[in-house]
Amino acid sequence: MFKLAVLIGFYSYSLFGLGVLGLLTPPFVLALTVILLTVFLYLFGENVFRAHRILKSILEYFIHESLMNKFLWIILAAQVLINLTGALGPETGFDALWYHLTLPK
Repeated sequence: MFKLAVLIGFYSYSLFGLGVLGLLTPPFVLALTVILLTVFLYLFGENVFRAHRILKSILEYFIHESLMNKFLWIILAAQVLINLTGALGPETGFDALWYHLTLPK
């Protein structure tokens, strides 16, 4: 996980650096992304295939579950999606941006 965090940090700072230099154009971003995806596959290649096997076994397990367990898993997945949407979405309530910052109005 540390390697992944460092790689994502390097990618974000590289994009920031391209923006500061005025080179934030699609060819430069695409080249940087391809380079870092290549590094990612070099570092985590065998783990990606292991994750694929784990996901396949989870799906096979889910197929053989009872109807009630499938229903509970679907409810759990829906709850996770709803919570992530609320947590990662923009604030739109009454006490949001317009109340505290009058200049953007």
